[in-house]
Amino acid sequence: EILNINANEGKGLIFSSSGQIGEMEYDLNEEDLIESELQGSSSGAYSLTFLKAILKIASITEKLEIALKTDHPLKMNFDLLEGGKLNYFLAPRVEEEEFNEDDMDEF
Repeated sequence: EILNINANEGKGLIFSSSGQIGEMEYDLNEEDLIESELQGSSSGAYSLTFLKAILKIASITEKLEIALKTDHPLKMNFDLLEGGKLNYFLAPRVEEEEFNEDDMDEF
């Protein structure tokens, strides 16, 4: 399963996913964010399996900062309740491109 994240200046963040169980979409308006520096638009698709594992730390987190850029890893900075910081980078999901035999000759 994949979580799609879209960020749009003036609109905020849109989280969406679809899988065997169903579909979901959650909109987080820019004014609902404590702080935002949204510039233009960017998007990424990330593994829910890895995100679930990383977000287990959220229960001891005071603040989470997300940095998103199209075709780049998702950067998550956690400020921990007892002090300290934890940073994670999660690579975006990359769709496999189909190659025909002629393309393989170029390698």
